[in-house]
Amino acid sequence: MNYWMPLFLRIIKIVLYGIGQGIFILKAKRKEESRKFEILVSFFFLFMNLGSILEVFTQNYYPEFYYGDQYLFIIPISAEAWVYFLGFVGIGILTIGTELNVKLKSHGALSIIPFGLAIATLFLGVSITDYIYFLALIVSIVPLLYLYIAIKAPKGLKGKSYSVAFGYFFIFLGEAINYSIITRVYPFKIWTATLESIFGYSIAFLPPLIIIVGLILLFWGYKIS
Repeated sequence: MNYWMPLFLRIIKIVLYGIGQGIFILKAKRKEESRKFEILVSFFFLFMNLGSILEVFTQNYYPEFYYGDQYLFIIPISAEAWVYFLGFVGIGILTIGTELNVKLKSHGALSIIPFGLAIATLFLGVSITDYIYFLALIVSIVPLLYLYIAIKAPKGLKGKSYSVAFGYFFIFLGEAINYSIITRVYPFKIWTATLESIFGYSIAFLPPLIIIVGLILLFWGYKIS
């Protein structure tokens, strides 16, 4: 349970991200009127998948960058920080696509926030995750946009819009509270220790499980065919 269940769920997550990317690429070929949006969403799935694959890889391998006996400080961040970087870039791309799809007057300006955090990750590394309020902001941007769509949508479309909104929320929540963060950042580490003492085993399986639930809601909401 402590190792194989989280790994199994992460592999399922990777497969679902890959399916999502493939589906939106096919949609982009079929729907010319929304092609930009479909392409941007497919890139979101690509970046999230790359981050997920790197996360699984670094469970067993922790690549360090050396030149002889010296560290390479060209981009001095850890493999874990690269996961966050890829995630922020993916969310930034998705934010642009969502703003264009919703036809907001901001014209992609909201994407400055996730792209800014991606750049900050190159300098701050994993310490970027210490800024919980920024992570909460990242988690909420796209779901709030889709909640706005759901409120404005006719009755027949409200259910799907809410499903997409909560799908993205669970995806971002699961990615934001990956096991590394919840065991390192206050107050998550307190809650994690409490839950693990109650259940008697690691809850490392919880973040990927939350993401899988989010992806299922997302696919159902988009009703992709």
